[in-house]
Amino acid sequence: MQGAGFEMRYGIVRSSTLDLGVAKRNGIVRSDDRAVVTVAVLRQRDGSIAVPTEATISGIRRVLTGDSVALDFRAVSEGGSVSYIAETDIPDHGPVLLEIEARPTGTDTRLIARITHRFDKG
Repeated sequence: MQGAGFEMRYGIVRSSTLDLGVAKRNGIVRSDDRAVVTVAVLRQRDGSIAVPTEATISGIRRVLTGDSVALDFRAVSEGGSVSYIAETDIPDHGPVLLEIEARPTGTDTRLIARITHRFDKG
């Protein structure tokens, strides 16, 4: 997702697939019924590499039944860059539907992503 000189990158993985050290360092419980959502916001600069930037991240996780749960994102700083993670449970049936909004700090820019992901049975 791109807009106004910014780019949002995102992903979702089953928490049990995380490296044990990464999970421990970030306070994440590794489990087959939990997922981790990762978001990074990059500022694009003419003629140079995009750099991570701080942002306010919010989101919800929905299931096909219509139930929704707010995602609680927290900042993770490593190697001079910042990204954001949230944990959520994985429903027994159907896909996970995520709606994520990022607002880069100090701007009126809104980046919005809608993601659908189905987890295979572990």
